[in-house]
Amino acid sequence: DNAKIKNLGIINSYFSGFRFAFLGGMVGFAKYSTFENCYIQATIVGKQEIDGYAGGFVGLSGDSNYYNCYANVTVEASDSDDNLSVGGFIGSSYYNDGYLKNVAASATIKVAARTVKVGSLIGNNRDYVHKNTYYDIDKYATGIGASSNDATTKGVKTTAFTNGTVCQKLGGHFYKFVSNSTQHYQECTVCGNKTTAESHNIVEKATCKELAVCGTCGESHGEYDYTVHVSDEFDNNGFSLCCGY
Repeated sequence: DNAKIKNLGIINSYFSGFRFAFLGGMVGFAKYSTFENCYIQATIVGKQEIDGYAGGFVGLSGDSNYYNCYANVTVEASDSDDNLSVGGFIGSSYYNDGYLKNVAASATIKVAARTVKVGSLIGNNRDYVHKNTYYDIDKYATGIGASSNDATTKGVKTTAFTNGTVCQKLGGHFYKFVSNSTQHYQECTVCGNKTTAESHNIVEKATCKELAVCGTCGESHGEYDYTVHVSDEFDNNGFSLCCGY
C-alpha cells in the first residue's frame, strides 16, 4: 500500500505463479500507489485454480495512478475451473478511483480459462480513467477487455512502437543503459533510439577485489587493479593477503 515508484526499469525478466491471486511483472497488487516513468520487459506465466488477476505491469490495481509507463510483455495465464482477468498492463482494477496517463503496452497474451476478461492494456477496467493510452493492436486486437465506464484506449500497429511514434505521443523515450569497458549510451526499450556514447564517469576506482564503477550508468567495468589492495596485510614473501599479489 501507498507505494511511490519512480524511474524504475525491469528488463529481460521472467515471473511465474502457481495458484496465484495477483500476478504482475512490476507488482502483484497495487493499492493507493503511484508509478511514474517506469517500464518493464518480461514474460509472466501463471496457472490458477481459483479466480485470479494477471498483468504485465500490475495484476490487480486499486486507487493507483500510472504516469508515463510502458510494458513490453508476454502474459500467459490458465485457469482450470474459474475466472481470469488478464491484461498486458493491468489485469484488473476494482471499484476505486485510478488514473492512467501516457501509458502504453505491447503485449502478447495467451489465455486458457472458463471465463476471461482480456485486454492488451487492461483486462477488466473498473472506474479507471484513461488519458493518452495505447496498445499494440497487431499483437492483441482488444485494448480493454471489459469496462464499467466509458474509458477508451487507442490501438496502433507494431511499427508505431518501433519507429518512435508511440514514444513521441507519450512525451519521451524509455531508456536503459548499455555499456562496454570504456563507454556507455542509452537505448530506448520501445523504439531502439540510441543516445551518443560517452566515456564512463569513474566514481569508484578499481582495486584488486572490485572493478571500477561508473557514476552515470552504475556499471562495473574494466580490469582489476592488483596494485591497489583492500588490505594492508602481507605474507612473509611480500604478497598481499587480500588477493595474493
